[in-house]
Amino acid sequence: VRVRDYRLGQIQRMPHVEIYLESEMNAEQIREFGADKVALATGALWRNDGVGRSIRFPVPGCKALTPDDIMDGKRPAAAGSAVTIYDDDHYYMASVIAELLASEGYRVTLATQGMCVASWTEYTLEQRHIEKRLLDAGVHILTRHELAEVGSGELWLTNTLTGEVSSYEGSVVSVTARLPRDELFEVLKGKIPVRRIGDCFGPSIIAAAVYEGHRYAREFDTDIDPDAVPFNRTRHKLQH
Repeated sequence: VRVRDYRLGQIQRMPHVEIYLESEMNAEQIREFGADKVALATGALWRNDGVGRSIRFPVPGCKALTPDDIMDGKRPAAAGSAVTIYDDDHYYMASVIAELLASEGYRVTLATQGMCVASWTEYTLEQRHIEKRLLDAGVHILTRHELAEVGSGELWLTNTLTGEVSSYEGSVVSVTARLPRDELFEVLKGKIPVRRIGDCFGPSIIAAAVYEGHRYAREFDTDIDPDAVPFNRTRHKLQH
């Protein structure tokens, strides 16, 4: 939110930029707008089938809630019930969802294939603080476990070291991978000059989305060779 609001405030100061907030458009409306070039930054949605970094095919029976669902106000079941958050994203999202649901009274288990929760946050020096907050919130942590199957009010996790499969009660929230929202691009490509940027092109972190938008603006009136490298190479010739 802080990133979004800051950039919105900066853009609103520019007299040559028109902003239309909360104005979702379809392909026909985009064509009617008559823009010379179109950039689609329509984002991405979390998968609900368990596919992520370590699981390459949909998990049997998995039609889980996702972070998108949780942020839209949906909940696994009645407060006080058991819920397992399966994290194959390894960044901050699963821990945020776990802490939220625990604060609402759910009995939360966070299961991950990694050796610790939110393992990528070791690079940002946040991991130990995140894990402590989860423990303080009463979240049960299961590392080295992979989602194997989901049933009605039950799920099965595989210990990645021993191969042992254990069952757990409750529902599932899947925090695994995201898919680009590129339906508009598929309709518009070949009809108008259109380019995907940000998560619409390849889901990543917020910083990458900011970079993509900035890069699009810098390259707006230039012809980019897709095969060229964006840096200079220096070669040294050694003589004996």
